Amino acid sequence: MINLENPVMRLLYFNQYKILSLLDPINRSSYGYYMDILVEGIQKRYPDILEMVNAEGIRVDVSDEVDLILEMFAKLEKSLDCLPDELRNDLVDKYHVYFGGFDCSSKVEHHCFIYYNFLKRHQKVNIQKRTGMHANLSLHHYRQMAVTYRSLGYVAVLSAEQIRRVCIRKGRESQLLRPIHINFPEPWGAGGAQLVKEERFDLEE
Repeated sequence: MINLENPVMRLLYFNQYKILSLLDPINRSSYGYYMDILVEGIQKRYPDILEMVNAEGIRVDVSDEVDLILEMFAKLEKSLDCLPDELRNDLVDKYHVYFGGFDCSSKVEHHCFIYYNFLKRHQKVNIQKRTGMHANLSLHHYRQMAVTYRSLGYVAVLSAEQIRRVCIRKGRESQLLRPIHINFPEPWGAGGAQLVKEERFDLEE
């Protein structure tokens, strides 16, 4: 059990949240909340801090899923660059074609966020998060996109029609069924990705 009564431990965790606030300015206010708890020693709110501590580590299936999502968006960016300006601009205007990051405050996405930032710190990411692009998307949307992307098989460059198939049209985010899990067989195997859908729309996080 982490001892937050120890001021040295509180300082260590404060520094971690300070770094995260610099890496992820969109969620800076959330990190500020945790930093205030640590600095002031608000014991009643220590459970809020402990909920955010990644004690169990990042599972392999989480890393595999994030890697696939990043690969997909890197392929989308590469493919968009190959299109005529007018067609590319039309797709950018109408579809979510750029990676918007993960929500660190979501219990569903928090581990994805940690792994993505690990890759970013060590320069293992070929794309950058686009500020403001994630407003209407969640990990569930990324999963929906990934299922279609995997179904295309290996394609060096996606066509405009394939980009439309993979990407979510702006304004239709809430109309999608929300997938909750993707099984990952061997890369590009015959089985492809398996989508498991929830029975209710209000996924419990």
